[in-house]
Amino acid sequence: MAPSGPATMTSKSASQNSLRACLQAPHGRGDPSGEKIIFSSNHGDPAGREFNLWMVNLDGSGRSAFETGIPFLEHMLDQIARHGMLDLEIKAVGDLHIDDHHTVEDIGITLGQAVARAVGDRKGIVRYGHAYVPLDEALSRVVIDFSGRPGLEYHIPFTRAAVGGFDVDLFLEFFQGFVNHAAVTLHVDNLRGANAHHQAETVFKAFGRALRVAASRRTSPSDRTLPTRSIRRRASPTRCRSRCRSACPCMTCSAARSRCWSTT
Repeated sequence: MAPSGPATMTSKSASQNSLRACLQAPHGRGDPSGEKIIFSSNHGDPAGREFNLWMVNLDGSGRSAFETGIPFLEHMLDQIARHGMLDLEIKAVGDLHIDDHHTVEDIGITLGQAVARAVGDRKGIVRYGHAYVPLDEALSRVVIDFSGRPGLEYHIPFTRAAVGGFDVDLFLEFFQGFVNHAAVTLHVDNLRGANAHHQAETVFKAFGRALRVAASRRTSPSDRTLPTRSIRRRASPTRCRSRCRSACPCMTCSAARSRCWSTT
């Protein structure tokens, strides 16, 4: 299928990080028939030494393919795809002769851009998602909110500085890049764990599962997405339009609650 036309976006500065997006699906989500979003990114190198090709399908089946030159990161990205039921393909050529930092950060940034474009205006999605995932002695929790406001709380007390030759400090760079460009609020907590590999794997599995829930299309009125920063204070008992006579009409019945919560 031919692209519907390129859309140009930038992050950081145009000279340092250019991002092109070719949308091939009506709302950027993709579908099981193979329609996808394709992104490319040039991070910190005007000569184009770093190049990322992205194909993201939020309504996928967990398929993935990676060429990043960072095996342990690919293992973690595979957890996102499989547990988030995303079809995800990434090809990255970075300055790995220096270290993994730029490439890992760029992957987080570009994945955030891709997910933001995929969910579009966020109407009709569940918005909130959370997951707990254990692996032997390790247990992690991830909570995500498609709030439109970037915010990260990251608490992983790794027991080792490196796993499989990968600097675990770079996971923070990955998630910070994702949060800033997906415009989500993300809480990442490793609640316990003695094995650093298990700690990382439970975090990425939980992240994939939480993302899957939050980005999914709501299926009932109870799943409606509340607008961000547009909820007014509950009406006082004297102003409430409900017929409830309780001192707190907003909490008496569902009908009263629906009338007392109003949006701008």
